[in-house]
Amino acid sequence: MLRRADMALYAAKRNGRGTWRFFEPAMAFEAQVRRGLEMDLRHALEHEELELYYQPQVSIIDGSVPGFETLLRWHHPDRGLILPGDAGVY
Repeated sequence: MLRRADMALYAAKRNGRGTWRFFEPAMAFEAQVRRGLEMDLRHALEHEELELYYQPQVSIIDGSVPGFETLLRWHHPDRGLILPGDAGVY
């Protein structure tokens, strides 16, 4: 019961101050998914599955390249390339 209350508390905190939430079974599923993602990311760090990509920033005025963005990409052994927006639907 305490674990469920804790999940509801954190869900309320994510929604901002002065809110409350009842426990819903989906909260337990989301926590399980986040934990699985965390474990897989730890594995990815240990097995060097993360890669850096450099993306140029191109000026639309004169086409020059004033700088670069550094992007981190994860090559999951089963799911292939995971982009930042995809990790949440893991």
